[in-house]
Amino acid sequence: MKHSAASITDAARSVSRHAAALAEVQLVSLAEATALGERGLGHPSPAFETGSARVTPCHGHGPSD
Repeated sequence: MKHSAASITDAARSVSRHAAALAEVQLVSLAEATALGERGLGHPSPAFETGSARVTPCHGHGPSD
């Protein structure tokens, strides 16, 4: 199956836009989780789930620190 350079470029741009949108959602989720943790409502362990990404807080931000 042959694809034109234009269709491949369009597909790549679409994937890039979707990846950027997903990254933005994950950053917002991480920011919200961090804010909850700072208010004492946070995660039960140093590693917690945020959407589809597994996030491990840096030193000084986990409950064991």
